[in-house]
Amino acid sequence: MITDLYVLLRATSSINLVMELITLVLVVSLIPLCFWFSYTDIKHRKIPNSLTHPIFIFVLIIRFFEPFYFWGMLPAALLLILFFINPEYVGAGDIKMLAIIGLILGINSTLLVAILMCCVLFAYMAWCKIFKKQNMVKLPLAPFITVGLLITVFITDVINYSGKLI
Repeated sequence: MITDLYVLLRATSSINLVMELITLVLVVSLIPLCFWFSYTDIKHRKIPNSLTHPIFIFVLIIRFFEPFYFWGMLPAALLLILFFINPEYVGAGDIKMLAIIGLILGINSTLLVAILMCCVLFAYMAWCKIFKKQNMVKLPLAPFITVGLLITVFITDVINYSGKLI
């Protein structure tokens, strides 16, 4: 009986380890991908569906057995509502990009990405208004989402591993 419990605990910890490694690989892959999305959004004002759709489906398949991560798409759903209100405010590529991030990071980290994106965006808009004396009406969101992602990954890594280093 005790050995059965030990085997079960060991298998559970092995599964958790595999899931953590999958998440690590996804996050490490996500960062250069977001830089590419940012580049194409700045250069062409479009995030290509040829990249977002296969990546979204791939991550959806990987996260299929972890339904908690589906809640991570909630910030993307909020952007989708904003898109339906006025498509000038946000692009469909930004919504898909945030949905991919949500599936990879989960709800807590994706909300932090969205909040930090808004903070950096507003700071940039204020800087343009004060120092450049111009109103920024249309901006690509992907670079701001990427900055929010980088800050979030850094913050969560520091929080997760700070107790382990001591």
